[in-house]
Amino acid sequence: MRGNDSFEAFEEALRYGRTSGVDFAINCGDIFHENRPSRYSNHRVLTALRTYCMGSRPIDFELLGDDARHFGAEGK
Repeated sequence: MRGNDSFEAFEEALRYGRTSGVDFAINCGDIFHENRPSRYSNHRVLTALRTYCMGSRPIDFELLGDDARHFGAEGK
């Protein structure tokens, strides 16, 4: 039985990013398998995100590309 394996793997990836000084990470999959996750699942994920992703380091990244093309021009 897998039990908490997915939560532990998620936390391990976040912990590795934190200790390695990662500035930005993208999750390309589902954090939750179901549309309405259980309270336990929601709590585990949000606790991990708060623990490893929040802090006082400045956020410095630049979005490259044409905003109007990717996000739609204002006024359309």
